[in-house]
Amino acid sequence: MRKYVYGGPGSLGPYWEEPGRSIVVSLYRDIHPPTALFHDETRHFFPRDNESGDGEQIVKLAGTMTFETMYLYAKTWSSYHGWRQAFPDRKSREAGGDGDILDEMFDELKEVTGWNETYEFDVEWKSGILLARKGDI
Repeated sequence: MRKYVYGGPGSLGPYWEEPGRSIVVSLYRDIHPPTALFHDETRHFFPRDNESGDGEQIVKLAGTMTFETMYLYAKTWSSYHGWRQAFPDRKSREAGGDGDILDEMFDELKEVTGWNETYEFDVEWKSGILLARKGDI
């Protein structure tokens, strides 16, 4: 799925809005409020070790989705909307076409995993919180 979501040409990767997407992926680590306007910058991460094992704590947002709800969620991605604008002739099967990039991605997932529309799996979104106190102006 990663090759479809973040890959190069022929994927959704080039259609993520930048720098917004990279800011979100880095959990706002590269955002530094201007010190002339804000002070007491704090980053809050809640208990859970991240994948790197460095002990940094992050907020965990998690849930369960079915294969079908994951497909519907993917249809909300800004990269999917950008891809659709770039390829208006590629209609989803749901819209009566031969299939679009999400149809390809989910067809491959079904083939590789054996999942069907009712299969349930756990999903997780990582989040970070940046707080800064407004300075006296």
